[in-house]
Amino acid sequence: MLTGQITQLRGSSFVVSDERGDLNPGSAEGFFCADTRYLDRLVLRLSGRRLVALRSGTAMADRALFYLTNQASRTLPAGALTVVRERWLDQVGRLHEKIEVANYAGRPVRTRLTLELGSDFADIFEARGKGVVGKSVAPQPSRDGLQLTGVRDGAVSRLSITSRPRPRLMGLRAAYPVALAPGGCFTLLLSFEPDRRCRTAMAPSARRAAHGWVEAAPRLVTADHRLLAAYVRSLSDLASLRLALADHRQIPAAGLPWFVAVFGRDALVTGFETLVLGPELAAAALDALAAYQARADEPGRDAEPGKIPHEVRVGVLATSGRLPHARYYGSVDATPLYVVLLAELFRWTRDRALLARHLPTAEAALAWIEHSGDLDGDGFVEYRRRAPEGLRNQGWKDSDDAIRFADGRVAEGPIALCEVQAYVHAARLAIAELYEAVGRGTEAQRQRAEAELLRRRFEDAFWLPEEGTYALALDGAKRRVDAVASNAGHCLWAGIASPERASSVAERLLAPDMFSGWGIRTMAASAGGYSPVSYHCGSVWPHDNAMIAAGFRRYGLDAAAERVVVALLEASDHFPGHRLPELFCGFERREGGFPVDYPAACSPQAWAAAAVPYLLQTLLGLRPADGRLVAAPLAATPRLELRGVRGPEGAVDLRAEARRAELSPATGLPRAG
Repeated sequence: MLTGQITQLRGSSFVVSDERGDLNPGSAEGFFCADTRYLDRLVLRLSGRRLVALRSGTAMADRALFYLTNQASRTLPAGALTVVRERWLDQVGRLHEKIEVANYAGRPVRTRLTLELGSDFADIFEARGKGVVGKSVAPQPSRDGLQLTGVRDGAVSRLSITSRPRPRLMGLRAAYPVALAPGGCFTLLLSFEPDRRCRTAMAPSARRAAHGWVEAAPRLVTADHRLLAAYVRSLSDLASLRLALADHRQIPAAGLPWFVAVFGRDALVTGFETLVLGPELAAAALDALAAYQARADEPGRDAEPGKIPHEVRVGVLATSGRLPHARYYGSVDATPLYVVLLAELFRWTRDRALLARHLPTAEAALAWIEHSGDLDGDGFVEYRRRAPEGLRNQGWKDSDDAIRFADGRVAEGPIALCEVQAYVHAARLAIAELYEAVGRGTEAQRQRAEAELLRRRFEDAFWLPEEGTYALALDGAKRRVDAVASNAGHCLWAGIASPERASSVAERLLAPDMFSGWGIRTMAASAGGYSPVSYHCGSVWPHDNAMIAAGFRRYGLDAAAERVVVALLEASDHFPGHRLPELFCGFERREGGFPVDYPAACSPQAWAAAAVPYLLQTLLGLRPADGRLVAAPLAATPRLELRGVRGPEGAVDLRAEARRAELSPATGLPRAG
């Protein structure tokens, strides 16, 4: 079984290879660390010929295996030699590889193993195809082995290579003579060590914390193999995506391969989706993003005081100032989502120290909402790009063509997205709740009044009576962008939708042109801009669906929520290892069919991995209320136990099945699942 692209990840180091384990020049493959590609080619040949892949894959996030064999030649039949490549990343960002060549020809064999290796030291944005990539640098001998050295924008990057045995160098090729007796084996050991700026080492306490997070997560016990497998995969992927920052705080990277970095929106949504697993990811997101909150107006970064960052990068294009992404703030929704997550985390933990630490950040975020966020004073938060290299669209659907009218025309800004108004409404109610908790009742009352005013304006401005749902957005002329899109479901998730209209929204989102059978599409198949293979105009995103399902439950639309939860869990059955990818194509489900991969989807990806525990939480109806956890399982809930869920009154064990739940203090018994 060949899987195409193989990815590995540990800290900020990752590898993207083909199914042979090769890194092919001219592609997006490579060994990356700290937003820099340290190897752009690593191509293995025997007697000058590429190898045939038998099977390859990753049993663990940082380790891959590649089983290969030789092609037929004049001197050897196919399959006479086998090659096993074992590749892993260590805790400080180094790449290691063990290559074993075994002879099953029944006679002595002489051949030559060659590795074509080099580096263009491309920035991550160049490797993704957004810039010109230079030629590969050839390795040079060094005291300990080989070395690759490149200079980009005045920054020197080095990769040290240790090889046992040592090779003979011929330009970009390292050659090893191989003489094998019948049944004999040749072993090559390689280590690739980036320069010190790439080190991703975590302190021992941080490494223990990463392992301890998985151990502390609730243990699911159920005979439902699909649910259990998806849950276990989710824990594994979320652990592997945790980035250690300079002060050893850990925050989930957005996704592999192109988003192994801090992303504000992704970290906040992931934190929200994983509260059932514990408070750590949510608290880490709040901590890290508070440190990056904008303090000044910088048009070149789309920054304004109080904004939460969109993206933080450390590659040479960002740090040299050629791109704004060292700290880039082109996200219209991360700022209100920060406030919403803080309040939800406080409901789960009742942690007053956490509230005191982050309330000033939330207040600065609210000040941005009330001033800079409302570009024209109409009461809605809009976005426009100010940074020349910034994002044209700055909601979660941030591709250039994502915001379209029903006839397919791309909307011109400034753009007021429907879900952003919903997040702002939720943020005002959230900070009102936090103000009440600290005895600031007058300010709480003002925020509730502002939230209600926004809700009324929103209903008037965004409702599409002919479609029975909310408009995707308002464009720069305040016209309703009338394509039917999944964004309206977030209006239920955040609670701005009127109870009278919620069921209509759910019905529209589950209509055949929106619901593919595997999930809710990002845009209706009846819209002019729809394509099932579009990134944001017809695909299915697990995190989007998980949030919509939670919104359905918020309004008591249990049958609708159940339909979405079941569809996503059934989809997970068809992906390797039950891993839900960032997104998949929006093709209609057919009898005996399967969901179709989106070619460039991140996998693993943080908010897709986090969608699984959030779907489980929605299935169980599990939430904090009045200082304790309550549950109301849906009819589709299988018999299960969720042991050690941490809530406001301590850890509890949950036993549940269809429409029945029992919560009791955690027993501390040995965990399984």
